[in-house]
Amino acid sequence: IEFNAGKRSSVRKGFKIKKLQFSRLDERTRRKQARLRARKHLRGTTIWDRDQVFYFRKIIELCIENGSKIVLVQTPLSKEYLKAVREITTPDEVPEKVRRLVKGKQNVILLNFRDIFFDHPELFTNADHLNFKGARKLTLRLKRRLDRL
Repeated sequence: IEFNAGKRSSVRKGFKIKKLQFSRLDERTRRKQARLRARKHLRGTTIWDRDQVFYFRKIIELCIENGSKIVLVQTPLSKEYLKAVREITTPDEVPEKVRRLVKGKQNVILLNFRDIFFDHPELFTNADHLNFKGARKLTLRLKRRLDRL
């Protein structure tokens, strides 16, 4: 627990402490929570619009011009969340578009961690965010991958 201006905070090491952890929910409730979050995030939105593509390309170009190495990371999702997303849209649409946009570009690396914790709901604070333990595990994996680059 951290203190902010003398007041007790529900933040620990940068993570908001939730009273109800995703892993403590039964499977049915986890699926329900995942559907609610996916709908909230995706209903009525444009998954990939022209402005996003334009600025994404521009960022890639600027990084390449300046000799920067670009690492794009797809972060872990719970199995329940990805299933809920599939009910609304095609979850591979954005990663596939990104792959096409950076294909053949030097210094662009794609790291996909989307499904590495599918069988580990105890690593999620909700359907689409890792908890402290999950973030530590991801950080270690990410570090090992980056060290090999």
